[in-house]
Amino acid sequence: MKNLIFFLIFAFGGLVYSQQTGTQLIYQSGNFGIAFCNSVKLNTGGIKQLYIQHGLYNYTSGINESGRYLLLNKSGGNWIIPHNGFINAGWGVYYPYPEYSCTPIPFFAISPVDTNKLIKFFVTPAAECPDAKTFYTTNGGISASMAPFACGGVLIFPTGSDYNPKSGSTLLFGYEDLYNFGVYGIYRSSNSGVNWTKITELDSLRESTGCYNWVYFKNYGFLKYNPFDTAFVYANATTSVYISTNGGYNFFRSNVNWFRDIVFSYKDSMLYGFNDYRIYRSSNKGISWDSVVILRKFNALEVNPDFPNILYGGDSLGVYRSTNYGSNWQLYNNAFSPTREVIGVSKDAGSLDTFYVVTKKNVYKVWASFIMDAKNTGGEIPSEYSLEQNYPNPFNSITNVKFQIPNVGQSSQTVTIKVFDISGKEVSTLVNEKLNPGTYEVKFDSGNLPSGIYFYRMESENFTSTKKLILLK
Repeated sequence: MKNLIFFLIFAFGGLVYSQQTGTQLIYQSGNFGIAFCNSVKLNTGGIKQLYIQHGLYNYTSGINESGRYLLLNKSGGNWIIPHNGFINAGWGVYYPYPEYSCTPIPFFAISPVDTNKLIKFFVTPAAECPDAKTFYTTNGGISASMAPFACGGVLIFPTGSDYNPKSGSTLLFGYEDLYNFGVYGIYRSSNSGVNWTKITELDSLRESTGCYNWVYFKNYGFLKYNPFDTAFVYANATTSVYISTNGGYNFFRSNVNWFRDIVFSYKDSMLYGFNDYRIYRSSNKGISWDSVVILRKFNALEVNPDFPNILYGGDSLGVYRSTNYGSNWQLYNNAFSPTREVIGVSKDAGSLDTFYVVTKKNVYKVWASFIMDAKNTGGEIPSEYSLEQNYPNPFNSITNVKFQIPNVGQSSQTVTIKVFDISGKEVSTLVNEKLNPGTYEVKFDSGNLPSGIYFYRMESENFTSTKKLILLK
């Protein structure tokens, strides 16, 4: 098997392009890091808007890139400051101290019908007492007006907001009653934020605070319309998910725990929710859910818009993929550096195998499995290729595979090791990278695979070998 690896590096400002098998680096955040990302599905076409928000770095020395939101211009491949800076961080100077204060936007929502319409929650920088306000814009941030959700002396964060995907003027906003703590109101505006009416009250909602962790226990708050049937609205409570079937006027508790997020499958109208180590699925708009333990603590989840059986999940070790609606998962790509911790995954319709991955440091395009977990065990350079029997074998959950690459007149070569089930279906990629001559060892974590006989095959430019392994749970 012959593989071609092509490297291209180009840097200008924050843009960096580098290509290797399966992964392309398209943005480096430098010292700032990436605190949060948003992937917004628009009503026009299958393209999503991908936003990233810088973390905080050295912000006491003056205004810089801290807390700034950037939007990927997918047609041009560059990153821009969106919406005329409407969602940029706020800056101020504490009086009388010559010390800067930076307050990133902890929360914003955008209309999928008209991207000139946004609403944001803004924490006042350099305020002696906690202070925050809510602003909305209908002209892309050229001008803004204040909505009636503000607080002084204490920070009360929104519990979510969403624009109706069938209407460009209707939106919901969840907020705790400033003078009646513990009572959360769902407010509705039918004229893009000019006027608001409280349409219901709830006693337990989580707060939306981005990734800056000003509020710890109640993170992951959301308020979302179902894009396929806007009579259904979802709100994340402390210990459960609330569901409305009449546009947010009344809610009932579902039979599922709180979610980190709800994700919609636009091909088959399926709903997915996820929290620590569990994926939930609903085929009836959230009325009932089934679930599966995934043994992964995902930070992000995405459904392939063209093939709804394919899902992508991201955790601290990279991107995982499921090809059976989330029932089983295998590590798909972890070729990310200096951190593999994934905080966002975004896929456009019609993009074939390509999708976007956001880590805490960088942004990547990914289009193929690329696993970088083989460890060189050192010692003398082998004189011939070798793929050893896995140990232990039979095994329960985790086993080890050793292999050797000799010096065949080239500094490195591409090596793959893949696992197949008894029918010949690929179930995992253990190695897919360019390796120098040496002795290596890689672990195979069977995850949710059932007991049975499997085969693992090693291929390089000059060698192929297959061995059998037995999984007993």
